[in-house]
Amino acid sequence: MDQFDLIKGVFEPEEAKEILLYLIDGKIQFHQNRIFSDKIRFGTENKASVARIAELENTREQILKLIAEDNLLIHSQINIEKIAKQEVA
Repeated sequence: MDQFDLIKGVFEPEEAKEILLYLIDGKIQFHQNRIFSDKIRFGTENKASVARIAELENTREQILKLIAEDNLLIHSQINIEKIAKQEVA
């Protein structure tokens, strides 16, 4: 498994908000595009993406509550592991 630092550092509240919401909003947009694409191509709704959007929106709300007037130390890592194709969900 490979591990990479995605976010690492101390951030003022507005900067932390901008960085974190940019990532979350980007993921929400990705899933919205996937839902739209599946509707157009297959006439079906991508239930996994619908569920993931709900999770991400909840995370977004929690982050907004967490960010106050204090500086934040943020560590975000991404782990990438190769798996056999049949294991992909």
